[in-house]
Amino acid sequence: MNVLSGGMANGTSVTSFGLETVFAGGVTQGALVSIDGLETVSAGGRALGTIVSFAGEVIVSSGGLASGAVSAVERRHDGAEGRHRQRHDGQQWRPASGLVWRHQPPGVVSTGGAEIVSNGGAASGTTVLSGGAETVSSGGMATSVTLAGGTQTVLKGGSAYGTIVSGGMEIVLGSAGGTVVDAGGSAVVSSGGTATALILNGGSVTVMSGGAISGATISGGTLEIASGAAALSSTITFAGGGELVLDDTRFRAKIAGFDSPAETIDLRTVSFASATLGYIGNTLSGMLTVTDGTHTARLAMLGQYLASNFTLSSDGHGGTLINDPPVSSGSSLTPPH
Repeated sequence: MNVLSGGMANGTSVTSFGLETVFAGGVTQGALVSIDGLETVSAGGRALGTIVSFAGEVIVSSGGLASGAVSAVERRHDGAEGRHRQRHDGQQWRPASGLVWRHQPPGVVSTGGAEIVSNGGAASGTTVLSGGAETVSSGGMATSVTLAGGTQTVLKGGSAYGTIVSGGMEIVLGSAGGTVVDAGGSAVVSSGGTATALILNGGSVTVMSGGAISGATISGGTLEIASGAAALSSTITFAGGGELVLDDTRFRAKIAGFDSPAETIDLRTVSFASATLGYIGNTLSGMLTVTDGTHTARLAMLGQYLASNFTLSSDGHGGTLINDPPVSSGSSLTPPH
């Protein structure tokens, strides 16, 4: 079946090695591709809400559009070996800049399924369930992806925007913006990767050596900046709970909103046994210094703080935890001299 320019196909069923081709200007909606059926979407064509089950496949070429996939584990790969079907191990090779979607019925996604977004390709609204994987290659873009137990890997040169990690993991070697990490989800910014405007809602994010973040909001969960990682000249904002873990003292970002008993900063390399602190600032900002005599952390703080209100405790691993309960209404905000 061919869907030509100006044509629309609704609810088609492609099975038993059948083929549906969507050419430029054509549209399919709600197609069911199953039992070795194949749907191909050419440049300028659109496939909306395709459901692929039981070894069905959808290939979207560079310039094609596929959106609104339901319970999808998708795959794009920039390969030059042509199309080869391998049904059992989940490995699929497709033409350059092509997209392959592999789905199961809603709520059931086979382990080993994958999406690879290649150079020039774009995927939007994908949901990756447990056992599924999405890889965004150099030049590819993925937007509004939901990880519900699956994995998203953004390779060097690739980008992802608005990923919601409700379960599973996002791995960033390229760039990711506006990632939201909920409880049960995690993200890793690896060497060469950059994440901007992170939001932690109970999940965990680790920035590895060589990785970088630019701006984050912590409203629960843990953000760890490993030794050799960078927070750039950005602001880490606490918003009602959570922990910032610093694996070394070379931290140059600013810290804001640090005023809840549920919020902590863990200085892993500053020994609690000999730690002391000092704070100098005004009603807008200041510098918190914590040292054990050998390792010294200098943290730029945005807001109003008192040296006497900061408390230090052991992190249970030899390092130092910092806490700052809210300043009472009767406390003086005059900084120490």
